[in-house]
Amino acid sequence: MKARISDKNSQQGWVLVIGLVVLVMLTLIAMALMRTTLLEEKMAGASRDINLSFEAAEAGLRGAEAFIESQADDSAFTATGSGLYAQ
Repeated sequence: MKARISDKNSQQGWVLVIGLVVLVMLTLIAMALMRTTLLEEKMAGASRDINLSFEAAEAGLRGAEAFIESQADDSAFTATGSGLYAQ
């Protein structure tokens, strides 16, 4: 009987140690997941900025094309078919 009592007393702190190790491991996993999530959020923001910049450039080009087309005057070209501009 004495052997059983001494075995029980020698194992009393191991549950706490194992619990703390598991808690530390879960904390490290959670921190890694948070870092990954933040990185993905930054990547999504950068992709959004790129798309907005592209759309703004396209809108500027469309505006410039419309301006050039509104300034063009086909009646200024000669009827001779030479393609030269006559004033």
